[in-house]
Amino acid sequence: MQAIILAAGMGKRLKELTRDNTKCMVKVNGVTLIERMLKQLDKLNLSKVVIVVGYEGKKLINYIGGLKIDTPITFIDNPVYYKTNNIYSLSLAKEYLCMEDTILLESDLIFEDDVLKELVEDERDTLALVDKYESWMDGTVIKIDDQDHIQEFIPGKKFIFEDIPYYYKTVNIYKFAKDFSNLYYVPFLEAYTKALGNNEYYEQVLRVITLLDTPVIRAKRINGKKWYEIDDIQDLDIASSIFVNDDDERLFRVQQRWGGYWRYPKLKDFCCPTNPYFPPKRLLDELKANLDNLVTAYPSGMDINALLVAKNLGVGQKNVSVANGVEEIINIVMTKAEGKIGVVKPTNEEYINRYKADNMEIYVPENDDLSYSAKDIMLYFGEQNISMLILVNPDYHSGNYIPKADMRCIIQWCENKNIDLLLDESYCDFSDERDASMLFDNEYERYQRLLILRNLSVAQGVSGLRLGCAISGNIEKIDELKKDMTIWNINSVAEFYLQIEEKYRKNYTEALEKVKIARRKFQAQLAEIEGLRVIPSQANYIMCEVCGGWRAHELTKVLLIKYDILIKDLTDRVESKKQYIKLAIRREEENEMLVAALKEIFAGERVAGTSVHIDNERTKEFFESRTDKKLPHRYNYVIYQDNNPELALERDKYEKQHMKEMLDIQSENSVLDIGCGVGRWGDEIVKILKTGKYIGIDYSKEFLQIAEQNLADSGKCFFAQGTFQNVEQVLDEHGWKRAYDRIFINGVLMYINDEEIGECLKSVDALLAQHGKIYIKESVGVSKRFTLKDFYSSELGSCYNAIYRALQEYEELFKVYFPTEKYEVQFSGTTWQQQQENRKETTSYYWVIKKNRV
Repeated sequence: MQAIILAAGMGKRLKELTRDNTKCMVKVNGVTLIERMLKQLDKLNLSKVVIVVGYEGKKLINYIGGLKIDTPITFIDNPVYYKTNNIYSLSLAKEYLCMEDTILLESDLIFEDDVLKELVEDERDTLALVDKYESWMDGTVIKIDDQDHIQEFIPGKKFIFEDIPYYYKTVNIYKFAKDFSNLYYVPFLEAYTKALGNNEYYEQVLRVITLLDTPVIRAKRINGKKWYEIDDIQDLDIASSIFVNDDDERLFRVQQRWGGYWRYPKLKDFCCPTNPYFPPKRLLDELKANLDNLVTAYPSGMDINALLVAKNLGVGQKNVSVANGVEEIINIVMTKAEGKIGVVKPTNEEYINRYKADNMEIYVPENDDLSYSAKDIMLYFGEQNISMLILVNPDYHSGNYIPKADMRCIIQWCENKNIDLLLDESYCDFSDERDASMLFDNEYERYQRLLILRNLSVAQGVSGLRLGCAISGNIEKIDELKKDMTIWNINSVAEFYLQIEEKYRKNYTEALEKVKIARRKFQAQLAEIEGLRVIPSQANYIMCEVCGGWRAHELTKVLLIKYDILIKDLTDRVESKKQYIKLAIRREEENEMLVAALKEIFAGERVAGTSVHIDNERTKEFFESRTDKKLPHRYNYVIYQDNNPELALERDKYEKQHMKEMLDIQSENSVLDIGCGVGRWGDEIVKILKTGKYIGIDYSKEFLQIAEQNLADSGKCFFAQGTFQNVEQVLDEHGWKRAYDRIFINGVLMYINDEEIGECLKSVDALLAQHGKIYIKESVGVSKRFTLKDFYSSELGSCYNAIYRALQEYEELFKVYFPTEKYEVQFSGTTWQQQQENRKETTSYYWVIKKNRV
């Protein structure tokens, strides 16, 4: 099988990024698209890769020539790339298509490694890789049946939005059988280009082929695998956040978007609170039906929109100012404010960021629930000389609620003390108290220092419309606000929503009740999870304390990376050593999905006395992902002490000093290091060897490259990629199979399945010379076997599987494979004096075993 990459295009939509380079030279997180793609293809043992170049072709050829790619590469030039399309580029490679089975790719793609692996392993010989259509996708779509037969290729100009539920997008990766290319594709390609010219797309040929009575090409669904097509700078931005190697960086990039998560269709947003049960479908249908007019028409001015909000909230028109989200009002109020302002933290950072820090009086509740009462507020701020008090009720993060009767006391207290009160009631509709708002029965009109904010977008589930408002009995306050607003500060779609919302008032009331029911169930489910402490909430979100040694940041990260769930980490918001998260309430079935993920994370991953299956490929990926981290020393990749890298070096030094005399390595010895990693022991051994050799075997290509960079020049150290399971085969292939004087097995057995460990130890017996020594260092269960299944280590920032066999288990294994009539255990014990933090179940143990006779 071969691969053909089409890379002749100019990529004009990427503008300055492709001014001097072809599109596939664009970098995603520091790696060009073509380098990433070629390295993925390099793992497939292909006969060759054919690349059709055109625009800036010489630069591309020279660049690829500098990459370390083992698969042979052939280039074809498209000299008329500027006036042809990819159908012509592919026609230039048609002779190659006819030679053997082919993977066909466009060069502007980025995708997970498993995408190609699964395509190649699929027994069906001719396939188009497809994904369920999402809003970010562009280009040709198809319709398929239950048997994956392609019923129709639909070009962009015939796209019908109403048919989106039935559409699949071609990923622009295909597998063509040799016979398919010879009998169908190439003949049709030649006929099509003769009839319609060269400025077409190669997929048009597939469209014609699907019209045949006998289906010859099927669809292969990508099944949730990540991929992205990069046509413009927005695509590049999104792809960079999806395919970032460092998990912390990926989380940061997603968080810093502050929304727009429809660009990540698989992401479940539990970070941004909304009303999951409103608006109803009929309201949305009414919006859609009027969208043409709304998009092309000017909205009304602020007075008309104030009328609409007043009608919906049951307040006076003159008492209302409508805004593009409450943040617009917050900005105006805080900019004009004078004197000292009182605020409860944590809160909406917009309040904090819009005013001078040294002129803010911060109240932080001194309890783990971050709860406070009206009495607490008046006692604390009564001793401060404040001119304004800001309260969010229910509280912006904790959901703490001050009952309406108590809120009246605060309002009157502020009136008596001439303190302006900004009362943010954005979430009060979700509280269990009936008629919780001060707007009810126009009660707000009694108070001249009260300004109420309402975030209509959040309460009514239309966050994208950005609707907020301010209400006050003091009309002068409202008029002052309006002076700082533009006459058109909300758009026509938002205005039309206000116009029709009243018709759906019954639906809104029902939706609020559903949210309250969902909240009660969600709180109860979360309370059952060991590792979370639920804080009572009266809002459409729930705050939880994260317990059990977990950090909120790490929990947020693993939910995003492993489950595509985004939650709010409150670490930077709460002035406490405790860890807190905030979970938006969604529909019950979605809440249950989050609960299941949290249960999986907190429980059942660290299990005593059971077995777990070790997937070698996954373990390899785990180790290779270590090299993506920015760690201060290469030893840090293999000695897990990420929170304290210097301690890793101390452990290494202690181990080598402690073991050197026991191992008694001689200058002429041959040493085999199984699981050599980055050559940590090689550094020490090469100092001793003169005529001897050191052979390092590891299944991480990245680790071996690091080891070779540091040790290959010595002339005594040699490395090869392999596993413990096939170590004899690897040694034989390299001409290194012999009897070794010393064999190192360092932290490898914990990643070997129970059914494989016996054969591995047999290999050691076969490879060890008489009077030779084995050095085994392994993490063991302190009192019994201890296994990790999909365990997320907050220290390592990664999930992995491992078997910490009990000390007794290893002793039994050694009796079988290193029997006392041939072997003796010369030394054994723990390798590190200090008990590592959070490692009470396991410890590191070593054995030095000598072979007395063959």
